[in-house]
Amino acid sequence: MKRIGRPEDDFREKLTEGDIGRICEVHGLPRPTELIPEYRGNENVCYHLDGKLFIAFVICEDIHWKVESLTLLDAINEIPTPHVIAWSENDPELHVPYMIVERCPGHRLDALWTNTTAEQHVDILEAFGADTGRYHTVSSTVLRERAHKLGLAHRVRHIEEPESRDDSSHVDSLPTLAVRLRRIGVEENGVVKRLEAHFSRTTRKQDDFIAPGLVHTEPFAEHFFIQQTGTGYRLSGCVDLNFGVEDSLGEITSHYVSMLSLGSAYFDAFKRGYERFFSFPPDAEERLRLEAIEHDLGNILWLLDTMEDRPGWAFAKVWVSGHLRRLEGWLEPAKKTDRALFREDIGPW
Repeated sequence: MKRIGRPEDDFREKLTEGDIGRICEVHGLPRPTELIPEYRGNENVCYHLDGKLFIAFVICEDIHWKVESLTLLDAINEIPTPHVIAWSENDPELHVPYMIVERCPGHRLDALWTNTTAEQHVDILEAFGADTGRYHTVSSTVLRERAHKLGLAHRVRHIEEPESRDDSSHVDSLPTLAVRLRRIGVEENGVVKRLEAHFSRTTRKQDDFIAPGLVHTEPFAEHFFIQQTGTGYRLSGCVDLNFGVEDSLGEITSHYVSMLSLGSAYFDAFKRGYERFFSFPPDAEERLRLEAIEHDLGNILWLLDTMEDRPGWAFAKVWVSGHLRRLEGWLEPAKKTDRALFREDIGPW
């Protein structure tokens, strides 16, 4: 039987089409006639089954947590979530947990972006903004009520009260930043001085950006599916759902750094869609730019810490450079990137 896993990488070295066919049969599902690896992959091992179902071998996370989260969010109409068909906490032959879910219709946002025009980007972002605003309307009260009805009250204990946003700054890290970057072979090219000047004259606001609601706490473009309809586009699926109830600033910042900051038409389109549900504050774009600085600086520091603890993470140098390149653009408009930078381009954090 043809092996389809990744070489020299735990159980995946031995994974075959027959293993997936056997798992499908165990759950009364037909053997797939076609297996398509998930585009660009992620920490889990994922395959599309005949274009209708999706199998994920959940090797990096708690399978119970994943299934319960999907079950809860599947019961909330405001957020499109794949339905869980079957799952197991330990396959008897592969000795790994897995789940089979319905495949989200449409295309991953990052993949769709690269295959559409600037005009289509505007339409996509307006629809994406509207559907994001829609699920941000879900309150902690609604989430608790749904969880209790499903016997999943334990899944929302951490959000009994909306989580507060972290307004701390990374300014204390600046004295050693240039040295730490040079240690891994990355030149900061004056970024540290510009950061020092920025923090000396700028204070971030502490008040909410938008009232707290249901958010995706890992809002990378690859975690959203967009479907083209007869009238435009719609958000057709959210995956890898780590959810919370909090101010939307963090989630919208993630979209800002990758897409919305590329031009006023993109920002305005997302805002136009989102404001069907909530109004942006008058200084929204400036606040997002300030959060973008904290976002990329924070990711650089996290990666530097991780590389120091894990010498094998030398490959993350590329990710540090990607965040540094984007950070320069927030500090100096002339160096602002002119293309979308997704996880594939800039690293997983």
